[in-house]
Amino acid sequence: MLRSLLVALWVAAPVATTLAKDSQPAKYAFNKPPLAIHDALAELKVAEVPALPADERKLLETIWQWRTEKKSAADARPDQTAVIDAMLWASGVDQAAAREKYRREFEKVVTAARAAAKDAKNDRERGERLMKVLHSGVMKKGYSLDQTSFAAVFDGGEFNCVSSTAMYLLTGEQLGLKLVPISIPGMPFVPGHAALDMLDGAARVQIEPTNPDGFDWGTKSKRPGVIIIGYVPDRTKGHETDALGIAASIYTNRGVALNKEEPPQRLAAIRCDLAALALDPTDGTATNNLISAFVNWGPALAKAEQFAEAVRVLSFGRGLGAMSRELDGNLTATYEAYIDDRLAKAKDQEALTLIAEASQDLPTDREFKSPAHWFERRAGRERDEEGWEAGLAVIGRGLAIVPEKEKKELAKARTSHFRQWSQELLEKGDIGGSVKVLARGFAIDRKDEALHDGIGYHTSQALALLDKSADGSLAEHFQLLVKEFPGVKDVEEAGFSIGAQAIQKLADAGKFAEGLKAAERYKPLAARGEKQAELGALPYDLWARDLAEKKKWQEAYDKYAAGLKAYPKERRLVQNLAATIVDWAEPEMDARRWDEAIRIYDLGLALLPEYAVLKLNREFCVEKKAGK
Repeated sequence: MLRSLLVALWVAAPVATTLAKDSQPAKYAFNKPPLAIHDALAELKVAEVPALPADERKLLETIWQWRTEKKSAADARPDQTAVIDAMLWASGVDQAAAREKYRREFEKVVTAARAAAKDAKNDRERGERLMKVLHSGVMKKGYSLDQTSFAAVFDGGEFNCVSSTAMYLLTGEQLGLKLVPISIPGMPFVPGHAALDMLDGAARVQIEPTNPDGFDWGTKSKRPGVIIIGYVPDRTKGHETDALGIAASIYTNRGVALNKEEPPQRLAAIRCDLAALALDPTDGTATNNLISAFVNWGPALAKAEQFAEAVRVLSFGRGLGAMSRELDGNLTATYEAYIDDRLAKAKDQEALTLIAEASQDLPTDREFKSPAHWFERRAGRERDEEGWEAGLAVIGRGLAIVPEKEKKELAKARTSHFRQWSQELLEKGDIGGSVKVLARGFAIDRKDEALHDGIGYHTSQALALLDKSADGSLAEHFQLLVKEFPGVKDVEEAGFSIGAQAIQKLADAGKFAEGLKAAERYKPLAARGEKQAELGALPYDLWARDLAEKKKWQEAYDKYAAGLKAYPKERRLVQNLAATIVDWAEPEMDARRWDEAIRIYDLGLALLPEYAVLKLNREFCVEKKAGK
């Protein structure tokens, strides 16, 4: 059974509640810089990689270098123009003229904010007034869950937590407020969140910019009568970021939207995630979504039977160095489907090549160590879909192409097919068809022990079926099996067993006379003379032993005598007669009735004159009688 493909959920970036003091974002998760990953996307050869405009690339490279190579926090810190440009690029504004227009719009917002805060007595009052002027002006249309774009706030007046945080942050910094953005990464089924803290001396003032009353939210939310409706993000799960981190969230949410399009714009979304990581290398949401891009894209390609592309996409994702159970699992499942597809189309050499590649890419997965395993599995599918001949044909193809050391396993699978097919025919009552199937396997390898077991099983089951008829087919079929499978001991043993079991069953029912008649019927199932004698002697022995157990010694003796007359020197009769004589004589010896004991031993020696134990025991009785 092929493994199922895993799907990773897209996570929206922040869309808070005391911030954990030691909450820190993770390290950059990948082994190449974001723009180097973007440049390598062309290797996928799946679709055209969206171009990265020169100005955007230059901005992202500059910020990446500042993030990763700075010696101190102040080194080459991007100015506000660069930060606003990052917000606009993240919002999809790629025309220089359009960016300039939005910068002018932003200056109008700053001018209005300065006017509103002109006579404020302190930062708290300035912060409160800023919230009011934003919500009555540029943000007057209210909250919209998916409106992450910084540029779109100017266009339509709607916002979400990310775009409102961006607006409040950039405007507030122009008023001299000391603001710290807070990012709470999203999780599957739980949205992320963005908010701010204002530093007021040693105090931190919580700001929820989506709410006109969101300034000093930590205090206001605890007032009597305040009821908070809806999901409240856990600020302890968040970490401090900066304006570029908020711009990264805009990129990330834009990527989520691109992935929701039909068809998904996967490479464009990946481009957004990589740009987000250039702005904020530790952005957990961008990291998760970049991994998810490859986790989800691979199965989509495999479902469309674009297996080579799916392998490239999943391998590319794994090659970025981030640990992902889903990437590993989906690459395994994709290789499985790809290999099975090649075998289904009889492209066996391609399948072998793929198995080798999968073994190299997934060295701990044991399923890719054995090419025979894949032919066997495909054979099972062909058998279920097209019948036994189709399954055997696949195994035959495998035996012609797999390495020598693998052929033994495929040969076992072939034998298993013959045995199962034979058994299926038996269950349908097609005894002759079952023999023909086994004969095909026997012609390939007469020494196959597993096939011998199958022949033995057929013999026992077929004879049991034929035993119910009285048309002579029982002996006839057995002779056919002996001829068809010479040297297979399982046939002889199964034939003998059928007769012995029938005789035993009659004996258990006390039908000893019928057992004697049955022996004549079943003797043809004993292939060799000595086995025929053993089968013919069996009812005599069972009858005599039953009489002996009832202490009917003379009658038991008479049965053994009759049996030995029909089957002289038959081992079972000889040994059990001797044992019966000893048991018969024992109570006479214990009672020191030596004449009777001698008489009994004489009866035994009359039939078994050379049996040493009887001779010795008789001599002992004679000596005791003489007083020695």
